[in-house]
Amino acid sequence: MNLPVGSVGVDHNPTSVQVCRDAGLTAFTVEEFLARKDRERYSGMLAAHLLEHLPVGAGAEVLRGYLPFLEPGAVVVLICPQERGFASDPTHTVFMDQSALAGIVDELGLVPQRQYSFPLPRLTGRVFTYNEFVTVAVVPAA
Repeated sequence: MNLPVGSVGVDHNPTSVQVCRDAGLTAFTVEEFLARKDRERYSGMLAAHLLEHLPVGAGAEVLRGYLPFLEPGAVVVLICPQERGFASDPTHTVFMDQSALAGIVDELGLVPQRQYSFPLPRLTGRVFTYNEFVTVAVVPAA
């Protein structure tokens, strides 16, 4: 996935943020981003391979803190691994399938647009480590 100029990264790990900065990218720790005074609004948010690492039930709450930074109509993309990918990493704590992702979209008051399996059909996720659930939603108009 290619992100446009003006995109920023946010990560809880300061080392990861520094790697991005060293590569010339704009990146912040969570604390730095949420403390920003400019409150720039963005046209989209990508949460890829994040939700499956959080405690059960914490996904919507973590994402909610970023919604004030999104403009009406902003696209929100949630990506989580399917079965084989989930099993491949011991730091995965909660399996987030399309139903669970739809629940987060609903809890956040977002408007669902599309759900699909990527890059291969859904059945492949049981054997192919890199198959993912993708959910796309938008921030409703004010």
